[in-house]
Amino acid sequence: MKKVGLLVILLGCHHGGNEGEQPASCVIEHDGVVTQCFDEIGATARQTAQEGCSKMHGKTRFQLGTPCPTEGVIASCTKAEGTEYERIERCYREPDACAARCAKADGVLTR
Repeated sequence: MKKVGLLVILLGCHHGGNEGEQPASCVIEHDGVVTQCFDEIGATARQTAQEGCSKMHGKTRFQLGTPCPTEGVIASCTKAEGTEYERIERCYREPDACAARCAKADGVLTR
């Protein structure tokens, strides 16, 4: 019985360790169309992603284990690159608004 309990504990620890390494994203829709998505890259960004996603405007969907869709991206902004807070905002419309948010966050814009 002790061996079974130890196996359960080890499997639980192993599963929990991988969860923090999975991609996490927040998809935002307006009028049924994806307008923005945030890929949470850094460790702290992934840990706080679900709570942050729930505070976004529009219809939001938090996705653990699934990155943002790449189809239709017109601009991307990498914020806090190389840190535990790194995230990539992917924009699917309104490139000028995306660029303005990126500049305000001292991000790196890619079109």
